[in-house]
Amino acid sequence: MRWLRTVYIHYFHQRWQRCISLIILLITSGILCILIPTTRIPVLLLALALLIWERIRITSGLHTLTIHIASGQPLSKIEVQEDALGELCHAVNNVLQQQRLYHHTQALLPTLPTRATMTLCHTHIPDEGIPHTVTILVVGYTRATPRQPAATDQHIQALRNLAAVLQEQIETHHALVERCGDLLLLAFGAFDTIPLTTTNRQAVQTAQALRQTWNSNSPRGALTFSLSSGSALALVLPGLGYTMIGAPLQQALHIHQIALAHPSYSLLCSEECYVTLRHTIDAAWTVLSPRVLSPDQRDQAVYACWYR
Repeated sequence: MRWLRTVYIHYFHQRWQRCISLIILLITSGILCILIPTTRIPVLLLALALLIWERIRITSGLHTLTIHIASGQPLSKIEVQEDALGELCHAVNNVLQQQRLYHHTQALLPTLPTRATMTLCHTHIPDEGIPHTVTILVVGYTRATPRQPAATDQHIQALRNLAAVLQEQIETHHALVERCGDLLLLAFGAFDTIPLTTTNRQAVQTAQALRQTWNSNSPRGALTFSLSSGSALALVLPGLGYTMIGAPLQQALHIHQIALAHPSYSLLCSEECYVTLRHTIDAAWTVLSPRVLSPDQRDQAVYACWYR
């Protein structure tokens, strides 16, 4: 494949030929030492030098191989034709191939925060899941006009810039991100036990960063942000991986439907989120007429705010 960079480890090539040459030289040196005693010391020194040189070549080849393995270059391989250590090189190539597949697969999937990945590696998640108190942020998009093209160059570039900032926020706040059609669902507190006051604040900070990035690119249309909080269940589902299910996600999606009709507001949230956010962010709040069901199935108001 053209995108593979072939790395040649010269020590491994024609190693058997060098070994045969060394054996012939050693036998010849022994014969010379017997037939011509005066050449004994020079011949012995020459044989010793050849052995030392071969040792140096072996060490150098293994050192080069070690550096190549440790360099973490998944787009390269070690090519060996005939070699006594060919099995080792084939094993290394298999590992590099697995790394290539892993990197290509990771580029096609949503990214988990680095610290969250380490946490999940040491956490057993039962089949029935693990309950978490989370804050759900739904990020949506409203077009400026109904006939606006779905994807323009400016729109795609704005999405790329938004994705870069989103990745930074995910790493900073250790949030879980999932796609739901044209929507992004971010779950704060999906990996650790964190107070709602903290996860609500993290969600608002993320929304502000995303809005600022989107507006700086001046695309047509606006982002909508819908917020909900409560108890959800963390599961590992076949083919879907680590995911969250529960009432807060459904409520956030319901609030998003209301947000589409009110794109001028900076943020829409549930009553639980409003109670913790009204004293922590500098914003003007108002109550909207549409209402949603709370996680405990009671009717509650939806609050909207403008950032000051």
